[in-house]
Amino acid sequence: MSRWSLLLLVLLQAVVACLPQRARFERAAALLRAGQVAEARRRYVRMAHTRDEAQRVRAALGAAQASAMLQDVAAQRHWLERAVAPPEVTGLSEEAYFELGECLRTSGQL
Repeated sequence: MSRWSLLLLVLLQAVVACLPQRARFERAAALLRAGQVAEARRRYVRMAHTRDEAQRVRAALGAAQASAMLQDVAAQRHWLERAVAPPEVTGLSEEAYFELGECLRTSGQL
């Protein structure tokens, strides 16, 4: 197998591995839109336990959003604090900091 074939194979495997992850996020978002907020939060919480930092932050933001919809301010703050925890993920961590600030402001803690 040539070097380029091996590289192409590795890239294709990486793309295929991302598809189930994307589908899980889309399913959780669909549950939120359908009003099944508690189930959506359970799914986001499960997805947040990963070594992939981008997935961890994205899932923590989803869990925080679901917690806000459930009016669970303590859980919302918990998940936002997990989302802003190092290491930072470009684009996602900034959103998490903004959401945490809004959460603190609206709950009177800022």
